[in-house]
Amino acid sequence: MNITELSLRIASATVYKGVINEPVVRQICEYVRLKAAGAGKEEIVSAAAAVFCSALEFDKSSDICGAFVSAAETDENPVSRALAFGEKLQDDIKSAALFDLETLVELMHLCPEKSDLPAGAPVWTSEDKKHISADTESFFNYLKGYYEKNGYGIVSRHSAFKYEGGLIPAVNTDKIRLASLKSYDAERAVVKENTEAFVKGLPAQNVLLYGDRGTGKSATIHALLNEYSGRGLRMIELAKNNLSGLSSLIGILSRYPNRFIIYIDDLSLSGDEAVLSDLKAVLEGSLEKRPDNILVYATSNRRHLVKEKSTSELSKETNDADAREEMLSLSDRFGLTVTFFNPNLKVYREIVAFLAKENGINIDEQTLFAAADRFAVRRGVRSPRTAQQFIEYAAGRINLGLDL
Repeated sequence: MNITELSLRIASATVYKGVINEPVVRQICEYVRLKAAGAGKEEIVSAAAAVFCSALEFDKSSDICGAFVSAAETDENPVSRALAFGEKLQDDIKSAALFDLETLVELMHLCPEKSDLPAGAPVWTSEDKKHISADTESFFNYLKGYYEKNGYGIVSRHSAFKYEGGLIPAVNTDKIRLASLKSYDAERAVVKENTEAFVKGLPAQNVLLYGDRGTGKSATIHALLNEYSGRGLRMIELAKNNLSGLSSLIGILSRYPNRFIIYIDDLSLSGDEAVLSDLKAVLEGSLEKRPDNILVYATSNRRHLVKEKSTSELSKETNDADAREEMLSLSDRFGLTVTFFNPNLKVYREIVAFLAKENGINIDEQTLFAAADRFAVRRGVRSPRTAQQFIEYAAGRINLGLDL
């Protein structure tokens, strides 16, 4: 395929037009356009340099082929959607997709030797991508397998998101695993079994984890994501002050085949009727059924999700009884409610001993427990969070050669 024909094929892309518009691919398409138009050598070399600059910004490497593959993996188009849902492609749509993929393969096969780029140009195609870009059929089969396993679009690439009017990938997520969490085994087993059923496509419940602060409710949810993200689970954190966006978020997520948990941390409502109604409708009771691929997991430090108020404040609210009833109705609509209460002294010390071993702290138990108890008294609470904070405190002092 000559450079002029390649330039025309780029302009006529349909299904994978979105890939053409990705920064790295767009730069190389501009390079091809200049070559086809007979531009001067300096202009062409400058365009080639821009390709590598874009690739370096993309993933800190000059693997041009990798940038193409990544763009095709996350592209949202009729083919990626259909294949992600396991649907059969119409012949005309598949033909259009193969036409575009053939164009992309030709672009991936450009290299210094074939395109008159300056000698010594950076790597164009890495060894691990060569089998993907070998030909159109190989590329299509790779993408088909990718969509079937991971879904399509941005949710195929990331497992954790924040919702702020759109899905924003979360960076530096907590890597904690369930095996790293001590105590509350029975409570976590209930939540894990529910999540296991959900991931398998079986009936599952919305979950409310409530109880004392610092008992590992949020850590449990973070660990569940790490446990199941490899099996297609995705988690979207929705800030409690953004609950009005819940319906819009569900509309977005319903377009994807993946399993989603909407995570609301420290849920505590003050009686905002609009917010309460939105959340209740999602949990249960709306004419529009909640999509089967979406659950809500929430944590709260109060069983009935009611903000603490003084007696004088409550007396000023003429509809306080109605507000309380509304909030009780909300909490009752979680299919599962799991309690996390502060541990007694024995369990607290077991958590301290477990964390000390995990962190390589080797001192006699009497000294360890005495220091941990004093730390809890100063903090005003015995909890798994207090135990973790004590271990961090103890590790610092020990490394400095100081007494606990």
